Amino acid sequence: MLLGISNINQCKARAIERAREIATDLWQADTTHEFRLLDMAEQIEDILRREGIEKLPTMTRIKEWIKPVAPD
Repeated sequence: MLLGISNINQCKARAIERAREIATDLWQADTTHEFRLLDMAEQIEDILRREGIEKLPTMTRIKEWIKPVAPD
């Protein structure tokens, strides 16, 4: 089944939102500040795949998705 551009954009927006939710939760639990941006992006990719999101972008793009919620 082919998806229209609006459906593709909706799926992407949901994936970005979910990635940021996960990153926020994991960084809040990371009291020792061990997770760097790349570490978190790798965790996010793994979790999103396990949640059934198959078409994920590059690691660089995932890092861009979660950067707004990263701690200083």
